[in-house]
Amino acid sequence: MKFKSMRAIALAGVLAASALTGCGINKDATVAVLGNQEIKLGVANFYARYQQASFSDYISYYASYYQYEDPWHEDLMSSGDTTENSIKSSVMETVHEWYTLKAHMDEYKVALTDEQEEKIKKAATDFMEANSEEALAELGATQEIVEEVLRLNTIQHMMREAIIADVDTNVSDAEANMRAYSIITIPIGTHYEADGSQKEYTDDEVQQMTAKAKEFVARAKSADDKTYEDLAKEYEYTASAATYDADNDTLDAQLKEALDGLKAGEDATLVTTDANLYIVKITAETDKEATENNRKSIISDRQDKKYNEVLSKWQEDDGWEIKEKVWSKVVFDDFFSTSTEEDTENGTEVGTETSTQ
Repeated sequence: MKFKSMRAIALAGVLAASALTGCGINKDATVAVLGNQEIKLGVANFYARYQQASFSDYISYYASYYQYEDPWHEDLMSSGDTTENSIKSSVMETVHEWYTLKAHMDEYKVALTDEQEEKIKKAATDFMEANSEEALAELGATQEIVEEVLRLNTIQHMMREAIIADVDTNVSDAEANMRAYSIITIPIGTHYEADGSQKEYTDDEVQQMTAKAKEFVARAKSADDKTYEDLAKEYEYTASAATYDADNDTLDAQLKEALDGLKAGEDATLVTTDANLYIVKITAETDKEATENNRKSIISDRQDKKYNEVLSKWQEDDGWEIKEKVWSKVVFDDFFSTSTEEDTENGTEVGTETSTQ
């Protein structure tokens, strides 16, 4: 879980000082060190509080639904750690990334312009003016801290663009191509009973389901009076549309092999695996929309790979050290109440867009 974008958040209502702990820290304390650069707690704390505010509505819902007394210290994100620690860990990863990129700006001839600095200053000012004093105190927000976070976020965006500038964006039609197919999936392994218990199908049941599937395939070849979809409904099957490319490694191997052997316009075929029966047919050799989306995804993957390779190399043995005792002072105890732009008409406070990217 990584946080990349910045959007100002307005906090509706007055936050009780006893509920949150954002205002009771030493913002000038050193929370981490990167080489000769000392990272101040104020920056990390503000970004952590910003994320806490972003997640508050989500966490509050789960706390109410599952009756958690202390949801920030439950593993709601299935990360193997508490929600607080998961968010704080990701925040510190982002802070490490920010300052790493800042330290290497000269290598890519990246520098903020006066115009960008003015936009950052205005965005920070708008953020400060959009929120109450109580909210700003709990966020640990000051004009200088908000400007620094926005500045670092802007540098990250600029550095990423510079790093990936030479990535090959040419993707051949063959590599991008997405074939379209129709699939009916019939489980023949385990299934759930009405009472929620899990049960294996008997050999007789599997034989019956297989015979029914074969009958469907045979009828589909000659059922001129019915569409494929209508015939599927008659057999109480659900035919789903999907696409795949040549490099797909998520499909069952037997299923992909069968699809690769089919051509558009050919009759459906039955594929049998240990877990499922599949009835499949190719509906188009090229799904144009899916192919173009895949082309973009391939380019994006190349860019991500290049960016992460450069960043990882810089961060190898870079001396990054988190002052755990200082960082432990940032604790999530309660919830922020956040408003949306829809609240404007109702007179509540509204956040201001602060991205300078």
